[in-house]
Amino acid sequence: MKFSSLRWNKFHDEYSKLNHEQSDSSSSDPMSVFEASQTSARHGQWSGWLEWAARVLSVLIFVSGMIMMLIAGQQCKTRSASDKECAAQTSVWFPVLGAVEYEYRDWVDSSATTHSKYISDIPSLALEHRWHRLENMPAVLIPSERIPTLNRSIVQDFLRANPPHSDKYIAGIEVFHHLHCLNILRQVAWKDRYPTNLVPSLLRHNSPAVASKHADHCIETLRQALTCNADVTPYLWYRRAHVDGTAKEDFAASHKCKNFEKIVEWVKENGVQVPLEATRGDVATKM
Repeated sequence: MKFSSLRWNKFHDEYSKLNHEQSDSSSSDPMSVFEASQTSARHGQWSGWLEWAARVLSVLIFVSGMIMMLIAGQQCKTRSASDKECAAQTSVWFPVLGAVEYEYRDWVDSSATTHSKYISDIPSLALEHRWHRLENMPAVLIPSERIPTLNRSIVQDFLRANPPHSDKYIAGIEVFHHLHCLNILRQVAWKDRYPTNLVPSLLRHNSPAVASKHADHCIETLRQALTCNADVTPYLWYRRAHVDGTAKEDFAASHKCKNFEKIVEWVKENGVQVPLEATRGDVATKM
């Protein structure tokens, strides 16, 4: 019995050992493979998502950069157009708008220099011609559909141009009217300086009363022009240490101005001549 018991125990131990080994082997291999495959799948899935997200983020950054570059480029291209838009917002419609350009310019202080070609102690033929060229500009054509934008109506019997422009109306540009008025005031102020052969038409062919009335008209016109287009440019004061230490206005201040030469070029290229007889009929021809 004892021998049999030992043999049974030995057999039982070996069986148990073998059974446990088989059990461990059979339990570990399938589960390990399954868990490893699950872990690998999850890792692959996360890697795929991260890679996709990184690509999307890269595309978004690229697109955002391109949009910012396009916006910046467009702003550079439209900077001059903004000046035209500003001019259109601060004025009634006018055909010269396409020619308007702005520039910064230091004015000339006439109290500190005598180098202006429009000022002279003694009137001369050359000086009179300069002023005449400043103010003597052709009229321009206004399309009939634009008349209401000038706060006017075509039923007011405004002057039309001749065919083939009979659907357009004759108009002047205010700046040249203002220069004409300034010239009239200059002539009246200098009336005693003129040599006999240079006396202006206003003074030569009209009585002093008529000339004075014309001057009054010009004074009022320029007053309204100056207050309407009120220039808010600041000017500074400086100390004249080399003179007497007193302060003086810097009337040569920098201003933002319309390029006058560009306006003159446009008017000369697109203007119409209006003879004096046009006041008695529809007479206007393209230049």
